[in-house]
Amino acid sequence: MRIAFISYEFPPDTAFGGIATYTYHMALSLKNLGCDVEVFTASHRRESRNEGFEGLLIHRIHTTQREAFRQAIVAVVAERHREKNFDLMESPEYGTEGALVKEALPAIPLVVKFHTPSFVVKDFNRQLKAHQLKYKFKNFFGIGSYRKEADPEYQFAIGAEALAAPSESMAAIISEKWQIAKERIAVLPSPFLPQQALLQIPPGTETNTVTYLGRLEGRKGVHLLAKAIPLVLQKKPDTLFRFIGKTNIGPNGKGTMLGYLEEQLQTWLHRVEFIDQVPPQEVPLWLQKSDVCVFPSLWEAFGYVCVEAMSAARAVVASKYGGMNDMLADIDQQLLVNPENTTELAAAILSLLEQPQKRIAIGMRSREKVINYYGLEAPKRNLKFYQEVAEAFRAKKN
Repeated sequence: MRIAFISYEFPPDTAFGGIATYTYHMALSLKNLGCDVEVFTASHRRESRNEGFEGLLIHRIHTTQREAFRQAIVAVVAERHREKNFDLMESPEYGTEGALVKEALPAIPLVVKFHTPSFVVKDFNRQLKAHQLKYKFKNFFGIGSYRKEADPEYQFAIGAEALAAPSESMAAIISEKWQIAKERIAVLPSPFLPQQALLQIPPGTETNTVTYLGRLEGRKGVHLLAKAIPLVLQKKPDTLFRFIGKTNIGPNGKGTMLGYLEEQLQTWLHRVEFIDQVPPQEVPLWLQKSDVCVFPSLWEAFGYVCVEAMSAARAVVASKYGGMNDMLADIDQQLLVNPENTTELAAAILSLLEQPQKRIAIGMRSREKVINYYGLEAPKRNLKFYQEVAEAFRAKKN
């Protein structure tokens, strides 16, 4: 099967977050199953065509603007399609990156994959700022209220042949907000091919370290973790908490989140460590120095950092809201918490620190799930879905 992925984000040039990670693992997984895969992406520093990258064919548009990418990529996809027809193409909903390609090439069936639509991001940001006076006025008067008909991402999605989401939570939000029948949205696990360095980390570490990995921002719940840390240290004072990630804006839109965390934890800073964003190849080194990982997001569509931690056989405490619930519910339901309940969050962390055998067993089950489910079953399920979409499209044409 011949598949085109259209994504502004793709490693290494535009590896900004989850969309880049997803596209890389999905494309590589399908290539490993025998598919002919090409990725159409952006680069801030170079223009390239027909670039070989781990067995994939990559085409990079030199631009720093998403809108310029949307326009420039049309001719590139069209040229490749003329040379050898694509059976299917996929685009994220975010930024409607494949919209102009679909307009120009309606004969290629389109899958829109939901990651986190812009309205979800804006809604969470609004909630985080809700106590600010200007946002209280906006909410009271209905200023900025959401209308799906005015949302380009909604218009793009409803014009696609098929829709897919990486978690039940993401599908439910789309179905409710956009009034799309739930059965029209395929819920498919995102493939993940873990580095060997992650799989080689021994499960039975004794570092007394709890690690958060990801951006320091409100939506990731790091300010809530800061409230739980003193509760843990009061009972386990030898514990080290480590935050690894680039800081974002602080609560209330003031300062940085790093500055806020340092202020909130000033009494405990001797047991807290902050590390700036690290390159992907260094992640296994830091996970090996951790016993427990914690991801208290207010909501997460999928959460690749969680799968990385699972690959490393780390026991994970995570938010029960969003895609990490799908990942961990069959591992240990007690490790899924309401991140706003800091007592519950602290208790889950303590349960793992105080019970090393339980922690190790959870880590081993987690690693096994990544290998068998996200590494083997997920790619096959996604390929079957793509094949069914392409076949249905051909049948409809005929």
